[in-house]
Amino acid sequence: MGSRRWLVVGIAVEAGLLTLACGSFSGNDSPNVEDAASDGTATDGRAVDGAITDAKSGDSASTFSCTTFDAASVQPPSSLKDQTCSGPLGGTGLDLANDSKNCGWCAHDCLDSQCDGAGHCKAVALSAPGTRLIGIASGSLFYYNSLDDVYAAPLGADLDASTFLGTIPDAEVFRAIYHATVADRVYVRTFGQVYTAPLGGGPLTLFHGPMGAPGMLAAGGGHVFETTQPNTFTDYKNDGTQVISLPNVLGATDVTVTPDGRNAFFVARYAGDAGFDAATDASTYQSRAEIYRYDVAKSQPSHLLDADWYGGMPTQLLVADNQFVYFAEAVSGDIKRFPVDATFPATATVVSKGNGRTVRTLTADSERLYWFQNTNAGISFTLRSTSKCGGAGELEYSSTSLYVPYPAAVAGAFIYLTTGDGDILRIAK
Repeated sequence: MGSRRWLVVGIAVEAGLLTLACGSFSGNDSPNVEDAASDGTATDGRAVDGAITDAKSGDSASTFSCTTFDAASVQPPSSLKDQTCSGPLGGTGLDLANDSKNCGWCAHDCLDSQCDGAGHCKAVALSAPGTRLIGIASGSLFYYNSLDDVYAAPLGADLDASTFLGTIPDAEVFRAIYHATVADRVYVRTFGQVYTAPLGGGPLTLFHGPMGAPGMLAAGGGHVFETTQPNTFTDYKNDGTQVISLPNVLGATDVTVTPDGRNAFFVARYAGDAGFDAATDASTYQSRAEIYRYDVAKSQPSHLLDADWYGGMPTQLLVADNQFVYFAEAVSGDIKRFPVDATFPATATVVSKGNGRTVRTLTADSERLYWFQNTNAGISFTLRSTSKCGGAGELEYSSTSLYVPYPAAVAGAFIYLTTGDGDILRIAK
């Protein structure tokens, strides 16, 4: 039942019922975001736990070097039939629409699955309906079921060897898990509380709460970073000690952290910004937003750049490695990046879509970005990837998937995702 409540929220926003978005992001409920003075007092007179600074120009961007992966070069130029692939799994006269060792493109091995006749490896269901992915860490997959029981299972063909971590208490209001993350511990967030458990096994205990409307979680470097709609960003140590709480970042939604734990990045919106119009915002499925970097060692947030953002709920559209932050804009649908350490970052377009409302659920491994591309007015999606360096072409991993595919994670040779029906699927990447 808890999972179904969560799903209803996701579908309602994706279908365009943005009354939630307007309420969460209203600039009338809270003062505007202000730059804070160096003594930790905001310019509107209220005390905050740390100063917000503006980025200054002149900082050099970090150098990024890689071999550009050209997705177009590994795909047949037209027909999938009668293709030649090199390597031990290759050959001549191959039908890449049906060849499970060369499915869709050469050397794309479906592993324990089959090629579906259209050049896609068939997804393998790891769970029964009503089960949802939390995340992947330390060789284990973390998930919860329709009873809000939280489990860990070794990565494998199924979830039979699962370890029970605990159950979200029945007394929790709107107890469906809204978002979760995994780092050195697993953290799961309901509407009003955050619970945690060690990776090796339970028990699941209360991390903190209560809080306002849910946002997102990210964990790394011994810290847990949270956004709480409509206007709060908080940094906790993983023992539950609060480091900083910023109450004046309006529309706080997505948050991510670099693998080294040095920086977190979060999205908020300055509703007093020139050109912001709530009516236009709602009608076009977009929100004016700003991306901030939070320096963990200094407990210091800095305003980096402005972007057009999806309103209403967390959307997993912000992901960082140790060199770049990647994000998807609402209006263009482009996936862009900027250097982690630059304080006046210029963005580069990695994937250009140009038709808006295109990308959902962005994730990455060391080489590629993976995302779900909207194919039917926010209802259907296909899974795609390209190099983090950019380059020509995209690889398509799946045919149409219904509803919002959220969340998703990449580990080893597979992409893991949760469908709108509440199944955990695995697709060979």
